[in-house]
Amino acid sequence: MKNIAIFILLASFLSCSDSKESEKLKAENIELNNKVNSTISELDSLKNLPSVQFEKIISKDISFDSLRNKSTSKYILPIKQNELKTTDSLLTQEYLNFSKKYPESYFSMYAIDRIRSIGEKQRILKVYQIVGKWNWEAQTNTMFPFKGEKNEKIVFDKDKNARFYKDGKLISEEKYELLRKTSMMHHIKFSKKGIYAISIRKNGLLSLTKGQGLCIDCGTEVYKKTE
Repeated sequence: MKNIAIFILLASFLSCSDSKESEKLKAENIELNNKVNSTISELDSLKNLPSVQFEKIISKDISFDSLRNKSTSKYILPIKQNELKTTDSLLTQEYLNFSKKYPESYFSMYAIDRIRSIGEKQRILKVYQIVGKWNWEAQTNTMFPFKGEKNEKIVFDKDKNARFYKDGKLISEEKYELLRKTSMMHHIKFSKKGIYAISIRKNGLLSLTKGQGLCIDCGTEVYKKTE
């Protein structure tokens, strides 16, 4: 009988101890969960900081700078260029949304600068734009109008070779290089003919003017793309 009583007392003591330990563990778990939730809340708050939001956008933006720069010196497939244009449009919109959301942030000014930079790089002449066959169309920028005809053609290839034809005969073959200036004025350097101002007009015509600066009565040759 005495042994039974002792057993009951021990069982009660152990049960009480287990209950206290369980309550302690439960309290510790609640405290830990509260700390975790607090940390998550702080992290979420940090994610909304202007600097963090801006970092997300510019990290994507800068990753495309290499392709933007390469397109002025190497031939990039038109489909890739179109994909880049789409990406640039989306990034521009993200920068605009950021500047509207955080108008007083220093990063908003930088966002506007990046928008300008993207736009300027889009307007710079790319190698893929001139690759193809171009037939002489007209001559402009002369003191007296040129009324004659020229049977001339230029062929630009992907490997940056330019072949000049006259009356169906090859008269010159040389390397070419697009010189990165600004989006307002583009230049092309031929290995033999030297530097020309080059542009592709809105109507798709290509023009070449000898020299680097603006020139009156220098004669601008205009070509139309055939292939």
